[in-house]
This record gives sequence, structure tokens and C-alpha cells, in this order.
Amino acid sequence: QAVIFGAGHANSPQQPSYARVVEIVVPAVGFGLIYLALGLLPAIVLHFAVDVVFISMPVFASEAPGIWLDRAMVVVLALVPLWVVLRGRWKSGRWGEVAIEDTNAGWQPPSTPVVERIAESEPVTAGIGRSLRGAVLIAGVVALLVWPVVSDFESDAPPFEVGRSEVVAASHRAFEERTIEVPPTWRELTTVTASVDIAHRFVWQEGGEEVYSHLLGSYLEEPAWFVRRASFEGDVAERAEEYGLWFGGDGRLRRFRHQLPQQRAGAELTEVDARTMARAALLSVHGLDPESLEEVSADAEQHDERRDWRFVYSDSGASELSEGDTRIAVHIAGDEIVDSYRFVHVPEGWERSERDRRTLAQVVQIVCTVTMVLVFLAGAIFAIVRWSRGQFSVASFVISFAALFGLGAVEVLNSWPAMTANFSTAQPYSLQSSIALVGSLLAMLAISVAVGLGVGVIPRWAPVQADAGTGRSLMLGASLGAIVACVVSVAGSVGTPLEPDWGPYQAAAALVPALAAALGPISSWITTSVLVLLVLTFVHATSRGWTRLRSVMSLVLVVYGLMMAGVGGVATVPRWLGGGVAVGLLLLACYVLILRHHVALVPVVAAAVAILETVREGILRLYPGSLAGSVVAAILIALA
Repeated sequence: QAVIFGAGHANSPQQPSYARVVEIVVPAVGFGLIYLALGLLPAIVLHFAVDVVFISMPVFASEAPGIWLDRAMVVVLALVPLWVVLRGRWKSGRWGEVAIEDTNAGWQPPSTPVVERIAESEPVTAGIGRSLRGAVLIAGVVALLVWPVVSDFESDAPPFEVGRSEVVAASHRAFEERTIEVPPTWRELTTVTASVDIAHRFVWQEGGEEVYSHLLGSYLEEPAWFVRRASFEGDVAERAEEYGLWFGGDGRLRRFRHQLPQQRAGAELTEVDARTMARAALLSVHGLDPESLEEVSADAEQHDERRDWRFVYSDSGASELSEGDTRIAVHIAGDEIVDSYRFVHVPEGWERSERDRRTLAQVVQIVCTVTMVLVFLAGAIFAIVRWSRGQFSVASFVISFAALFGLGAVEVLNSWPAMTANFSTAQPYSLQSSIALVGSLLAMLAISVAVGLGVGVIPRWAPVQADAGTGRSLMLGASLGAIVACVVSVAGSVGTPLEPDWGPYQAAAALVPALAAALGPISSWITTSVLVLLVLTFVHATSRGWTRLRSVMSLVLVVYGLMMAGVGGVATVPRWLGGGVAVGLLLLACYVLILRHHVALVPVVAAAVAILETVREGILRLYPGSLAGSVVAAILIALA
């Protein structure tokens, strides 16, 4: 315990590396002895007091005006444990001694664990009437027919027609055409860039879908392959040099960038010479007549032994926007054209209002995500407590943990190219690889443990009900899943979208894109099923089978629906509220009518939703292997 305590406090660089561990061992032993003799609370209070003393030292060393108020607040708040004791003394009217049985020293393990088991009973599925079951089955068939009509099977961006190998070969040809020899020690890194930025949202909202489609791929970046050639060896300053190449989905080179170190010596062109060079690049790189463009700016950046230039030109003839502008930028380092690209200039006022809107939306999304994490954390803590009391299925935990961690480890290794593509050249490649690999595996370990704990506690916490593996139950769950998927699609199509929908391109950057497309939905389905099961089982246990606290538990389910709607992204707060309330009410209706009688149907319902969404993404065919991977994922989820 002392070594772990010391290692946990070694969060800053030390020489030697074990110095902090050795330094903390002695106080750690003291904390451990206090815990063993008196319990956890005295150790917590002691650690709190130590932290307050060290952290507040600058406050007491400062001589700033009014600092006395801060010092008083520190003293008053630091003595909160003492105030609690004095309050207890005042209420009891006398001092007392802590009984030995109230300390760790007086604790004795129970002779036999007390196990609470739910009494066997008639399967509650009988609460689902024949007419209700028939209505759900019919509604499920109707929803399955309506779902393709209300779902979107087209991406607002072009798909990838080529894979990594073709793009890498094209990058080699680009270097050969420019007679550039890259040292063999340099690494070749590839990934996919597919993010909708503020320029895309501006054109989409102000110009409409037709203008957006016209500018996409020219002045608006489309989903692209990014090939990076960089060095992680040698002098740190020289390692700042690297090449970046962007290829469109058809494999054509869209942009070539050469990044130079700031201290690299080079020419110091005059503005006239640099402008002549930039105008020539407009014709050679973009095929644009410089005479048809208007120069917007010419900015120089002086280095110690080189002068760089950045020219920006306006192409008003290509713009179909009432405000904003289509522009071309040319970067010159010394006497070399190092970068040239097109972009859409977004008006400052529009950008400011959009940033304000998105800031609020991002805050809502963060709150929803944190809430979901806290639900998982609460479920994990509750599961550990139940485990300690023998009310836990260890076998379910082990199987689910092993399956999830195995899937996660494969996903980490498969996504390795995308993880390494943006490594900084300022640090060794091996160091960053180790940090990324260990960090990813630790994250997967934590997620797998949390989900596994949820899987382990649910069988001994949920009410005893009928088996969800029967044909009738599977049909009922699949029908309910089709209804949920249809309602979610309808809710998502309501209103005008504020940004284009590209779809999931990131799996294309994996070592085996089809494998990424197959494994991602499986992990997501398991996690979603466990999370919903935890919430519904909590509601069922707290309401005692929906016999009390109905209003409170209804509110809990509606709020949970809001959190679910916000995790995937929040376009605007009103749309999030509308969609979240709809999801919450749908969840409430599903629980009251069906799931409270048959909570084991939750994985079946989630599987149906996941299969339909996976099939939809596969039909988009955003990259080679996406359809095959989606089909495999759908089959595996159905078989599970």
C-alpha cells in the first residue's frame, strides 16, 4: 500500500525516477497504520489537512491588500472536521469515547456471507397482454417499413474510392514529380481528415445545400486522406521540417505542404518578387488567372536568416454567397512555395455568433457526457458493494470483461495508424508510441471493468423474469427496437440541419477498415445495453416494480433521455431539448408498457437499433470495406 501510495503521488518529473516514491513511503506507512487502527475517515481528514497546509502557503506568504479575507476563509474551511466534532459535542452535551467496535481494529469478518436473493416467482412477462404484444409486433413491422423512408442513406460528402495503399503510392509519385528525396529515416504516417468546421457550417446555413455541394472539394475541404512525412530523430529544431499531402476520395492530390524550421536559412525576397512568385503559383497550382483575382493581403514574417510571405487573394467569381468570400492563400518560405490552398472566409460577426451558440451547445454536451460517466461510475461502485456481499455474478463479469477488453485491444491496434499520424516531432516516436499504447489500453481496461461490473451486478439485482432468448421474446424485442429506431430517425429529420452530415469516415484510417467497421458497433451495443439496463433496473428497484415514486422515476427516465440525446452531439439547445424529451418519453413508454415486465429485452432492443444503424452506415459505402464490415457487425450482433 505504501509503494502504491507513493507511486500515485509521483506525478511530476523527478531524478532519479523513483525519488518521489521513496520520499512518500514513510508518510504512506503512517497513513496505512492510521487506517488499520482507526479506519478510513481519520486518514482522509489527515490527508485533507496536509493538502490544505501545502496548497495555502502562497496565501499566507502574500501581502496583497485584502488577503486577510482569503486567509480567514482557509482557516475556517480547513477546520470543518473540527466544527463537525464540536457540533456533535454540543448536541450530545458531553464528551464520549469511540467504541472499539467502531474502529478497524474491532472489525471481525462475518462467519458466513449474507446473501440476499430475490424469491423465485412467476415470470413477470405475463403482465404483457396478448393484445399489447400483438400491437407491438404490428407496430414493429410498420416501423421497419417506414424506417428506410425517414432515414438518410446519402452522405453530404463524396465517399473514398481508394484505400491507404493507393494513397501512399500516389504520395510517392508526388515526391518524384517534384524531385524531392526524403531521407529513409523519415516516417510515413497516414490518417483521414473528416471534420466539419465553421466554414462548412457557414456555407451550409447561408448558401444552402446546392452552394455547399458546388464549393465542396474546391474552397471547402472534403473528407481526405492525409499523408505525412516527418522525422523523429536528430536535432529537435531540424525535426520541425515535414511534408503534408492531402488526397481526395478519388486519390487525386489536393494540397502539398512543406513545413520548414524557423531557423532554416533562405532567401529574403522583396514584396514585388514574392508577389510575382505567388501569382505564378495561382496559375500553376490552382489553374486560376491572377488577373481575375483581387489581392486581399500580403504579410511578411522575418526570421533570423529568412523572410516568409503569405499572400491572400479573393476569387469573387466563384462565390455564390451573399456574405463571406472564397479565397486562395499562398505561403512562401524564402524563395519556395511551401503551401497553397483555397478556403472560405467567414465574416467575423457570423463567426462570433456561431462560436457563442456552439459554446453553449458544447457545455450541454459535456454535461451529458459527464452524467453518463457518473452513471457508469455509480453502477460500478454499487456493483463492488454487491460483490462484497455475495450479490454478484462473477462469471458474467469475467466473460464480459474479457470480451470487451479483447475487442478494445484489437480496436486500439487496428487504429494505430490514425493514433500515430499526429505525433509531435519534438518528442521521440518510441516515447509517444509507448504513452499512446499504454494510455489507450488503460482506458480500455477502465471501460471494460466498469461495463463488466454492470454486467455482473444486473443478474442478481434485476427481478427474476422470463428468458429473453425465446422466439416470442426475440420478436417482441426486435419489434420494439424497430419502433425506437424509426422514432429516433423521425426525430432527427425534424427541422433544418445546421451543418452537413458526412457520416463516419474515421474507420477508413484503420489498418483493416472492414474490421474497424465490424468491431465498433459491437462495443457500442454492449456499452449501451449495460447503461440502459443499469438505469432501468435502478428505476425498477427504487419504484418497487412501478408501485411507488412513479412521478420521480418518470422524471429520471426523461432526464436520462436528455442525457442520451446530448452525448452524440448538440446542434442547438432547443433541438436538444426537443429531441431529448422525445427520447425520454419513448424510454418511459417502453419501460412502463414492456420493459418493466421483461427488462431482459433491453439488449435485444438495443441490438435491433444497432443493426439498423449499422446497415444504414454500410449502405453509405463511405470507404472500401465499409459495407462488408457493417454486414459482419450486424450478423455478429444478431447472433449474440
